[in-house]
Amino acid sequence: MIAYFPEILPDESLYSLVCRYKKYNFPLNHHHVTQQLFGKTHIAVRPDLTVRLKEFSDRTFHILKLDVSDVIYKLTIWPFYFHFLLPNRKGLLLDKLKKETQKNFLQTSGLLNKYFFGSTLPKYCPVCMADAYKYYGIFYWKKVHQIPSILVCPIHNCFLKTAKVNEKEVTSFYQLVDASQESCDLNDVGIQQ
Repeated sequence: MIAYFPEILPDESLYSLVCRYKKYNFPLNHHHVTQQLFGKTHIAVRPDLTVRLKEFSDRTFHILKLDVSDVIYKLTIWPFYFHFLLPNRKGLLLDKLKKETQKNFLQTSGLLNKYFFGSTLPKYCPVCMADAYKYYGIFYWKKVHQIPSILVCPIHNCFLKTAKVNEKEVTSFYQLVDASQESCDLNDVGIQQ
């Protein structure tokens, strides 16, 4: 049973929560984290949409008090994405989000389309990151920045940046990149490394 889970911050993505959970439960690796949270070791937790959310909800409900619908609508970009689906596909894809494999969901959803495919690395607004640090004392990934094709922060009207990672650390699609001074270039907003 999971004994601790980070508090959800405003507009925080599921990906960000999972990254923070991993950080606070060091030395767990990605596979241990996904086994604990999603019930399988090979789950690609993506910045935009992640699968097996029913399992996640069941495993964290005693702490987060979010059922599977809450997880989908409050922690993923599904509320932005489903408006662009044909009506007969919404229910099918929502069901797949709850329990399918990532590959199966991505193929069915059209997110593997080269014109829509989101980055496997999170995006961020430097000003939002500075604000998060100022108000909460930590950095985190916001949902709104993870929407594919969004290039500008809707709050600050500045270009979004993609998290940077050490090339030696990029080992697979399964990487979890914690929001930090190392992964975000924040020098231009007054946060020095």
